[in-house]
Amino acid sequence: MQLIALIFISYTKWSCFLIKKIISTILVITFFIGCMTFPSNAVNLIPDDTELEKNAELYAYMDYNKASNEMKQVILHARNIIIFNSTWIADGYEGGILNPDGSFETLPFFSELFPDWEIPEVPNNNSSLLLRNDENHDFLNYIESTIMSYGGNPEYFNRSTFLPKAPATLFGSPFTTFTSRHFHIFAGALNLPGRNYNIGIAIENRAVLSFQNFTAGRYVQVNAAPGLTVRVFASTHCLPGTAVMRVYGV
Repeated sequence: MQLIALIFISYTKWSCFLIKKIISTILVITFFIGCMTFPSNAVNLIPDDTELEKNAELYAYMDYNKASNEMKQVILHARNIIIFNSTWIADGYEGGILNPDGSFETLPFFSELFPDWEIPEVPNNNSSLLLRNDENHDFLNYIESTIMSYGGNPEYFNRSTFLPKAPATLFGSPFTTFTSRHFHIFAGALNLPGRNYNIGIAIENRAVLSFQNFTAGRYVQVNAAPGLTVRVFASTHCLPGTAVMRVYGV
């Protein structure tokens, strides 16, 4: 009888333990399922501008073909942030950097840095290029600048202009727009309010050159056929202020 009672007590204890373990496991599984189950609108997968600028590479290299239409716009916007904050020259163009000592440096082609990406168009409507960083700046926008002569090279621009804070994407607004009369366009700063600046050139509706953290006294150069509309952009990640910019043709 004692043996039977002992067996019954042991069985009862084991059954209670087993039931408790089963209940505990069910509760844990239920908890995790609850944690992982959200309403469809609870999580917003579309980042805001701050998140996008901070983590542009995370979104830029997503699979564009598999993305939703909304995410495709995010991916393109992230790519633009990277594109317009990098140094390159468009494929099919010749150009580079002219240094004060007369030496010349080439730039990487766009396709070398961003294979399978496309250079976004730069619309002629300047107002569409103004981003939030430009809204508080009243800077000069010269259209069809008068060609002058300086140092033996015909000039399109040689004067002071406001150097705004760099926008997140695109170039901002051009400080000069003109119709080219030369095959080679040179552009650069003679002096700056800060250490360096960014410069970009668009021919017709296409961005053809971008250089970040450029210094005064050097020129970017790009080939351009006469008769084409050329726009030159400048901005800074440093100190906004007045800069003297020069653009000339050869």
